[in-house]
Amino acid sequence: MDKELVKELSDYFDERYVRQKDCSERHEQTNEKINEMAINQAKNTTQLSLIIKIGLAILTTAIGILASQIGTVIFK
Repeated sequence: MDKELVKELSDYFDERYVRQKDCSERHEQTNEKINEMAINQAKNTTQLSLIIKIGLAILTTAIGILASQIGTVIFK
């Protein structure tokens, strides 16, 4: 085979198929992105949990104040 034919076949197969090294690099990049997304999801879950707890504390306080105000109006 002459060099031109080898180059032509090589170019053809490079376009058609993915080399193992390139595929491995893509998998590593994908895994890194997935890990980063999992970390961000965990952070968001923690923040959401904290916000819910604060909201419940505020709601409980508001209901307590409202109940005490209604109680003072009724018993006055």
